[in-house]
Amino acid sequence: MNSIAVSLFGRMFSNKAMLAFDHHMLTICQGNSTRQISWSDLEAPPSFAFGLFGQTISFVTAQQNHTFSLLAYGAHRKFKAEFERYWVNANEAKLDTFLNKITKLVKQRYLRQSYVSRIQRLAQQEHDRWLPWIKISPAFVLVDKKINVLEQYANWDAALTQYLQQKYVTKQLNLHHTFFDRVEANPLTLSQRRACVIDDDNNLLLAGAGTGKTSVMIGRAGFLVQSQQASYSDILLLAYGRKAADEMDQRIENKLATDKIKAATFHSVGLAIISQVERAKPTMSVFAEDEKAKAKWVQQCFESLIENSAEYRHLVLDYFSKYYYVEKNEFDFKTLGDYYSYLNDNDIRSLKGDKVKSFGELYIANWLFYHGIDYQYEAPYKVDVKTIERRQYKPDFYLPEYDIYIEYYGIDDVGNTAPYIDKAQYHSEIDWKNTTHASNNTHCIALTYGQHKQGKLLNELEQALLSASVKTQLLPLESLLESLKETGRITVLAALFSQLLSLYKAAYLTDADEVDVIKRSLDAKQTTQALALLKPILSNYNAHLQQRGEIDFDDMIIKAIEYVESGKFKSPWRYIMVDEFQDISQPRARLVKALRDSNKGSSVFAVGDDWQAIYRFSGADIKLTTEFATYFGFTTQTALDLTFRFNNKIGEVASAFISKNPAQLDKTITSLTQVSHPSTRSQKF
Repeated sequence: MNSIAVSLFGRMFSNKAMLAFDHHMLTICQGNSTRQISWSDLEAPPSFAFGLFGQTISFVTAQQNHTFSLLAYGAHRKFKAEFERYWVNANEAKLDTFLNKITKLVKQRYLRQSYVSRIQRLAQQEHDRWLPWIKISPAFVLVDKKINVLEQYANWDAALTQYLQQKYVTKQLNLHHTFFDRVEANPLTLSQRRACVIDDDNNLLLAGAGTGKTSVMIGRAGFLVQSQQASYSDILLLAYGRKAADEMDQRIENKLATDKIKAATFHSVGLAIISQVERAKPTMSVFAEDEKAKAKWVQQCFESLIENSAEYRHLVLDYFSKYYYVEKNEFDFKTLGDYYSYLNDNDIRSLKGDKVKSFGELYIANWLFYHGIDYQYEAPYKVDVKTIERRQYKPDFYLPEYDIYIEYYGIDDVGNTAPYIDKAQYHSEIDWKNTTHASNNTHCIALTYGQHKQGKLLNELEQALLSASVKTQLLPLESLLESLKETGRITVLAALFSQLLSLYKAAYLTDADEVDVIKRSLDAKQTTQALALLKPILSNYNAHLQQRGEIDFDDMIIKAIEYVESGKFKSPWRYIMVDEFQDISQPRARLVKALRDSNKGSSVFAVGDDWQAIYRFSGADIKLTTEFATYFGFTTQTALDLTFRFNNKIGEVASAFISKNPAQLDKTITSLTQVSHPSTRSQKF
């Protein structure tokens, strides 16, 4: 073994460590101890630095930095090139292994974005070990080609990623050309084939109506097996409902000639997860599949809470009086017709059942009814004032016991009307009404939208009635509730709560989520009040299930998520494929994500069309499709843009209509059948 001589000054210090080497290792001798370091353990070859009293040599291992000074002045000329050659010989195999892994990866699999990120990081680490010193070393000739490749990987850019991905896709399309030709009755289109082959960490396939998304689901499953990337048991096909899953099973059996790939519903997957963890199948509540039974139970619970809790009764009455309808500012509508259409479409009625013409009138009517004041809505004025030009005058409200009229005028605090109302004509009508009451000595209380906007409307009404010696007496709660039952309001609200139970449980909201939901709702006050009414029902509902040892579908999904996220269940699936993704809810998306994360290297393949989202009532969140990558991470988005279902004219109309919604994703749908004139005849293929 050779040793490195020390300088004259070095020889003056007998306790300094000595450094020896051969082509296998460096040896450090200090006193009676000896330490050996393999060349492959060094992060880079030793470096030399000139000092006044001799040269200094430094090298680094993963555990420690080493420095030896006072060495012979010519040490670098004698040993530097030799050290670099030894280091290259010891580390070339490691470099080969690294480069071969990348080469193998990009040839055998689709280059996922997470792979690129990891390759870049590791390539940079390896790059820092070899460069820049190797470029000026005599040992460069030993590894020059490999270093050039390493530099490409270390300077990886999007263009290289796209090149390697496209190269892989092209190769697979050629290798499996026959399979894609025959898997369906008609050969798959190029877009369909590419969707089958692309396998990023997460994949979103936007499939328009009639573009053959089911063919892609089947083709992708078959391709994964045929290309030996997956076995049957590695694949999970998720369908929204049992009927869709059964249809998928039949298609797979017919097209792939196997019954080893089975489509599952979210509920069946949830059941399987819980059963495996708990070693027993959970008992499902009848409410899970019988909505009528659930709605009946909710109504009974709702009525029981009203009957037995004074606080809850007041919440109910407050809700019906003020928050039952989502109020819209009448000044925000473009036309009077639009405003009346909103009122009619939402059937805006008072507690007494009167169909009113504004929210101001609604609150006035409810206040009068709640305070036991008999009123008539739009009763004819007691004096005949009709003419050829004018119909008989009908004030908004008449209090027969007190012979008092009430008018609610749609003007703000400075007298402005809504934009679609002729201001001069409207004020002329107000003047005529004032003159009519004055000339006939009738008492009329005038209220305005401006008072309502400022939150003073009901207070102004109360003060005006007190001044007129009108007596108020709160109507008994029982009478109010009886009125609500007679008008069907209790039944309607109970049915709504039955649906909201599932939505609320399925949303799996944290306190912060709930605050966000309230902020984003059309009417924050209404949502807050509705939740205050819903939560006692929800509490009773959960207690009912717990007492019976049962769960519903929402409980099943929530439990399944908890078991997967906690590691109690490890997903066996490496390829998770989800159909009708546009209809997915937050909890179901969370379950998909948890399953993906519990099995390293798993990917998600979601097929959906945000233009066809129909299940919002069941908790579907279209943002999970339109903002897919934000939720799931690295994503490749592809599209099927050729429809076999309808001709180009129908497609143009549908696309123009749906694209007006800024929340929808932009896409162009081309029809296989091209016509020059509009047609609604169905296309058969």
